[in-house]
Amino acid sequence: MDARNTALWQSLKPTGISDASDWAAVFKGKAKFRVFHHQDWVAWVKQHDESKQWQDWLEWVSGRYGFEG
Repeated sequence: MDARNTALWQSLKPTGISDASDWAAVFKGKAKFRVFHHQDWVAWVKQHDESKQWQDWLEWVSGRYGFEG
């Protein structure tokens, strides 16, 4: 999820879940999920793309969504 989308991150408050990163709590411990910001994913790809095979995608993401990573 985009870190700038506070409405989405806070959308589960009526259920008692403070933010969407903990939405697995809906399943009462029976499922495990990882939720991360898109910005974190882009930063991870950029940091680990030693061969520059993801350079075109990174440039597209930067232009499309306005974050560098």
